[in-house]
Amino acid sequence: ARYLTDQFLVLAPLFLALTAATPFLRGLVADTDTRWPTFKQTWDDRTEQEITTVCNSRTSANDLFISTHLAIDDPLCRSLNDIDVPVHSLTEQRLLAGGVDPLLSRHVAHVICRDHLMVFEDRMEIDDEKEADHWE
Repeated sequence: ARYLTDQFLVLAPLFLALTAATPFLRGLVADTDTRWPTFKQTWDDRTEQEITTVCNSRTSANDLFISTHLAIDDPLCRSLNDIDVPVHSLTEQRLLAGGVDPLLSRHVAHVICRDHLMVFEDRMEIDDEKEADHWE
């Protein structure tokens, strides 16, 4: 899954270019070729504080490459992941202490560094063995 995630980071812009045939948005009426910027604006729920610290909205591509191949090639990892991303430090420390490798720990800590979208009262205490809807 981590390998595929990294591959899609590279291929996604090419796939997006293939969708540029939207008549309304191919530069004739709007100043864009694809629907992605319009879609992204509808989901950009960053707070004013987050806009200054978090570069992308929740629907943007990952900021980090996370393939296990990078874990054994430190110079390559540093060259591909050369941007400074905000992370939730406590989460990163807990993941590292729990045996999760540094690449994946940093990625998850970056993904959850933002304010929560919503938390349902009846979903606060769930059985991890039976359900996996933590990311709502």
